[in-house]
Amino acid sequence: MGGNVFDLTSPIKKEHIKPTLKEFFKELIRIFPGAKTYFSQMKTLGSVGKKDYSGDIDLALSSLAFDDINDWGLDQNHIQQMFEKFAKRARTATQEQLMRRAVITAMGEKIEEQSNILGVDLKSSGSGAIFFTFPQFDEQGNEIGKNIQIDVNVGDVDWLSFAYY
Repeated sequence: MGGNVFDLTSPIKKEHIKPTLKEFFKELIRIFPGAKTYFSQMKTLGSVGKKDYSGDIDLALSSLAFDDINDWGLDQNHIQQMFEKFAKRARTATQEQLMRRAVITAMGEKIEEQSNILGVDLKSSGSGAIFFTFPQFDEQGNEIGKNIQIDVNVGDVDWLSFAYY
């Protein structure tokens, strides 16, 4: 909800949203092939695609997508170590929030290792969202020379849809 964590992003034209998301999901599926089904269930939030331009693209991902970490091809020992590190410093976060943060952080690390076009802001990302920067694409599938911020908000998709309405 609001705010841009990346300096090098631009608003996106309405007609570039679908082709950009198509390429965004293609890259995520390349990195996380076992999680393909979760990407097809993601929904746009708020004013995305309703105006001529959007400042960013907000998406909703169900927190149920993290019920089986094996779907994401992540190292469970690494996630457990991060969880324990986060738990030592946490004051009010629940165990579920800390585990989700550990999973999101592990996802971001894997993306940083395996993608040349998908950027992630691990410092701003947390248990409720992960922030990406990604090239914009036109209807022919060509990069247009600009990036867009894509925020993936994790939680109850119906609640997120209501909150961003």
